Amino acid sequence: MQDSEEVIFDESLTRLTKIVLRLVLIAVACQIVLSFFGIELPFVVIAAAVALPLLLFSRRRVELLRAVDWSTLLFFASMFVLMAAVWNSGFIQTILPSEISSIPVLFASTVIASQFISNVPFVALILPLLEGSGIPLYMTLVAGCTAAGSLTIIGAASTVIILQHAEKNGQTFSFLEFFRMGLSMTLVAAAVYIGWIFGVGLLMG
Repeated sequence: MQDSEEVIFDESLTRLTKIVLRLVLIAVACQIVLSFFGIELPFVVIAAAVALPLLLFSRRRVELLRAVDWSTLLFFASMFVLMAAVWNSGFIQTILPSEISSIPVLFASTVIASQFISNVPFVALILPLLEGSGIPLYMTLVAGCTAAGSLTIIGAASTVIILQHAEKNGQTFSFLEFFRMGLSMTLVAAAVYIGWIFGVGLLMG
């Protein structure tokens, strides 16, 4: 940790940041309220609420842009491009199990596949197959992606980002160390998620 004397305090940036945080909360609140009326607020609006005020009105905009983890963003942007190519090629449709509409199969496929391409790119890849499938399968995909993040380092985008940050500060953890702790967490989460989704499915059915 840095000593308090070493922390640079920018009063102007602090005021602007507080305004931006309020804008984000307002945008998220609008998203929640509008969803009850079947209206979806584009996520680009929330993103704009965060970035544009800082880029337009902060005198430190160049410093803020340089502080962005561009390598991580490029990595995941490239993964999305790859997933689009895989889908358009038709390859993924030939290797996915035919029982993908089954809750346990979808959950297991999500957890396993996310360990190779990470959970966020996998969601982009699999979503077209779930169109019109109903809430239980969408919730299964959400649950599977969440559980995938605690199994291995590659399972979640957030874990990759945390590991990169730790390495920049001279600390790290190995694949095996993470897996030893994450396996039990994933198994418990899987039991809870699948049980809950089946329960919701029965109630809705």
